[in-house]
Amino acid sequence: MRKGTKSSLYTSFSPITEDVKPAGSQYVVVDGGHLLHKIVWRQQATFGAIADRYVQYLNNKYGQDIAVIFDGFPDDDKKSTKNCERLRSAAHFSPDVMFHEETVLQYTKEKLLANECNKRFIELLK
Repeated sequence: MRKGTKSSLYTSFSPITEDVKPAGSQYVVVDGGHLLHKIVWRQQATFGAIADRYVQYLNNKYGQDIAVIFDGFPDDDKKSTKNCERLRSAAHFSPDVMFHEETVLQYTKEKLLANECNKRFIELLK
């Protein structure tokens, strides 16, 4: 299956020129998958420090009334495009990592998250 592009859809949207901040009693929903790639992971940082950076970013950008949603697909869904992406990224993965707040980052974010087992990092973020 050929990998698609989102660029044609992306060009249909107009960019927002000002920073969007919720007013009043609005509730913000954030795409967790996008968020994972938004924050820079410092080399030799602990996973606890990385998780704290995510929380700090969310609080500074959106305030307290937010929900971070991580969408996913069943692991046994063999015919999905997500499964094709899993196979494509399998060539660039790292070993399974046990996530504790004190564990020090040993791999790049991209290699670490390419391994499906390492998506357990999301549990640490909760």
